[in-house]
Amino acid sequence: TYSTPGVYNVSLTVSNGSGSVNATKTSYVTVYPNTATYVVPFYSEGFEGSAVPNVDWNVRNANSGTNTWTQTTTAAATGTKSVRVVNASTYDGNIDELISPPIDLTAIVGVPSLTYKVAHAQKTSTSADKLQIYVSTTCGQSWSLRQTITGAGLSTAGVISASFVPTAAQWVTKTLSFASLATET
Repeated sequence: TYSTPGVYNVSLTVSNGSGSVNATKTSYVTVYPNTATYVVPFYSEGFEGSAVPNVDWNVRNANSGTNTWTQTTTAAATGTKSVRVVNASTYDGNIDELISPPIDLTAIVGVPSLTYKVAHAQKTSTSADKLQIYVSTTCGQSWSLRQTITGAGLSTAGVISASFVPTAAQWVTKTLSFASLATET
């Protein structure tokens, strides 16, 4: 069992009369705190600080060894840094998750919402890359899908088959209301 929040490796040893075999999965179990890390009237993240993943932001790459969320200075909507997935060399079906720290929404004045900036180019006109936003009200035990943006609806720059680096004009601001979550801690 894991009683302290954090990311843990998992090891399994199977033995029989012929010997034993060991397997280890790196960063396989994530334990979230049972109370919110941030209880503030306003939370903002520009990814200008320490590299991602860090103490606050967790990255899960379901397809180990492929590109995933990283902090970059290659492009930014504001400031000098952002997080990105370089998808020019990834494969369909890859899942990469960027998970925020727990935030107590009851401290937010007014209707809680998520405002974010996104820049995306499709690799081909039929690319169905997907940005999904999930929310957990159970400290990560379960997640509810709140928004999905797919394919051409996600693209802010059309089709670019090479590695995409957005211009300032290709960043779009999106806002998602969390009115129904206003009483969640």
